[in-house]
Amino acid sequence: MNRVIAALGLLTITQITLASDVRGVVRNSEGIPIEGASVEAIGTNTRVRSDEHGRFVLPNPSGRQQELHVKAAGFAHRTVHLEKAPAPLDIVLNPASLEIVHVTGLPWHASNIESAQPITVLSEEQLRRRQPPHWATP
Repeated sequence: MNRVIAALGLLTITQITLASDVRGVVRNSEGIPIEGASVEAIGTNTRVRSDEHGRFVLPNPSGRQQELHVKAAGFAHRTVHLEKAPAPLDIVLNPASLEIVHVTGLPWHASNIESAQPITVLSEEQLRRRQPPHWATP
């Protein structure tokens, strides 16, 4: 009898543990799985990446996941709100509407005029000492 109760208890704990995981697939708007998409539980340090089939399993030991943040390179980010124990999620990411452009500025080809010039501040006395003598002016 004790073994039956122990087995039922273990089965219940296993079902609760499995039910608390958040599972799903990340796809693009054409239904193609997205590999390497980041799925993060907002407000926690829990983050996973989708596999080559777009699938992910996000452990949820508390059983109360409220919000997920999903992102992938080249796609617009998406926030998914969970209201109750989630069924497997099917998350669709749309292509990003902004093109990412990396700009790097290097001063190698700039002339001296175009380059930033150092600034020196002189006191009145320092300025007088640097003036040429009156007889040297034409």
